[in-house]
Amino acid sequence: MTDQVSGAVACRSCGASIRFVETKGGRLMPVDAELVKTFLLPPAVGSRALVLVTERGEVRRGVEASVTDQKAEPVEGYRPHWASCTKPAAHRKERA
Repeated sequence: MTDQVSGAVACRSCGASIRFVETKGGRLMPVDAELVKTFLLPPAVGSRALVLVTERGEVRRGVEASVTDQKAEPVEGYRPHWASCTKPAAHRKERA
């Protein structure tokens, strides 16, 4: 399978550099342009999980861990832009 990541463009709301990743479901998800390389553990109940979207469109959730933690899994992906956009309301649709 080839990578499902577009080239960088500017967010129409905040102007940040973003990309689009095609998810496993075939939808385009806006993500921050910077690739994040980290180690993740399964999220604990009540903890704030880090969400990353891999280049293959898989959504990965977990708690960041040290490289020395033997249970940690290496993950490379992009942070969804909805987590960092400074003007997210500009993309929300009005409800009837």
